[in-house]
Amino acid sequence: MQFILTTVRQLLFQIPTYIVWLIGAVLCIVHWRKHSAVSLLTLVALVLLFLESFVGDVLGIALPLVLRGDVSLLGTLLTVRGIVQVFVSLIAWVLILVAIFGWRSEPARAAVDQK
Repeated sequence: MQFILTTVRQLLFQIPTYIVWLIGAVLCIVHWRKHSAVSLLTLVALVLLFLESFVGDVLGIALPLVLRGDVSLLGTLLTVRGIVQVFVSLIAWVLILVAIFGWRSEPARAAVDQK
């Protein structure tokens, strides 16, 4: 019961972020036909960010409760969790940057050249 209450309390703080990611996911789906590649990359990134946050928070609460007596193993697992979270977050942000800047074409130079 302590695990559930602690997890719910922790996740409540994340609700505003989850709402923003959910709105972003809905926008990806709405704009899918017009910008399918950008929508796909952004949607994958948002799902990765959600999973990284949700799973990371749950593990951050569960591991100390499960491994109360084994401090060495707990430290190792929390370190691995942190490294994995950073790596997943990094991948998500790279996908977002590629979605934003990956398909930009050069601006039309004709209007600039005529002046």
